[in-house]
Formats: sequence, C-alpha cells, structure tokens
Amino acid sequence: MNKKAERCRELYRKKMYEKLASSHPILIRGLVYCETCHRVEKVDSAKAMRYGWPECCGHTMTLDVPEEFLEYNVRN
Repeated sequence: MNKKAERCRELYRKKMYEKLASSHPILIRGLVYCETCHRVEKVDSAKAMRYGWPECCGHTMTLDVPEEFLEYNVRN
C-alpha cells in the first residue's frame, strides 16, 4: 500500500476513535480508577481505546470511578 493510502487509513482510524470517545459521558470525562489502590487518573479516551488503557497494581484501570473519588485523588 502506498504512503498516501496508509496516511488516509491512519487518519480515518484516529477520527473514528475520537468520535467513539465523544459518544458517552464516561468516555468524555476521561477518568480511570484503580480498584486496588484507589488511584484516579485523567486519560485521553480516544488514545486509550486505540493504544490500551492504563494499568495500575498489575490490572487494567476501570472507567467506573466511585463518586467519592471524583472530586480528589486525580493525577494527570
């Protein structure tokens, strides 16, 4: 495949993930949570869907952040 076609395909994928990431409030919020140590981290949901979600304490972090952790304990 030539470079121009590959560039178009890559741009299409990037836009697809950006569209998906903007389709749900939890993905728009962009916070993930470690159920073991209770760490909360801000992520780019489109990049995380594309390249993988962050890990902490040996596990993939979850999008289900408990309400009490939304106001503090956020690391960028």
